[in-house]
Amino acid sequence: MIIQCREKDREMLLAFLEEDAEYNAPVIRELESCSFDEKQHLVYAEVEKEECVGVYLCSCGSRNLMISCREHCVNVDFLEQFFGMYLPDTVTGKPDDVRVAGWLLTDYEMTVSDGRAVLSAGKA
Repeated sequence: MIIQCREKDREMLLAFLEEDAEYNAPVIRELESCSFDEKQHLVYAEVEKEECVGVYLCSCGSRNLMISCREHCVNVDFLEQFFGMYLPDTVTGKPDDVRVAGWLLTDYEMTVSDGRAVLSAGKA
C-alpha cells in the first residue's frame, strides 16, 4: 500500500533507508532536510505489513524523483499515477528501480554510473 508521508513517518522512512545507508545517502540527506508541511517535497512510501519496503521522494525544486525500493518492490501502478500528475526532469536510484520508471517515461534516457542510474528528460 502506498501512503503519502507526513512528519510522523520520518523515523520509519529513515529506518528503511539506513538498511543501505551508503547507497541511500543522497535520499537520506534530502529526507533529513525536508519539511513534510512544505510543497517542496512529495514523499511516498510503499508499506507492507506495517513495514516500509520503498521510498519515493520527489524534490519539486530540482524536479528530481529519487526511488529506493527493496528488490522487485517498485510499484509501477503508483508510478503511472504519479507521472500522470507530475513529470520529474530526472529519476534517480538503483538501475532496476529506475528501469521500471523508464518503462513509463519512454522519452527519457537512462545512464548508469557507479551502480546508480539516472533517467533524464529531453535527451532521447
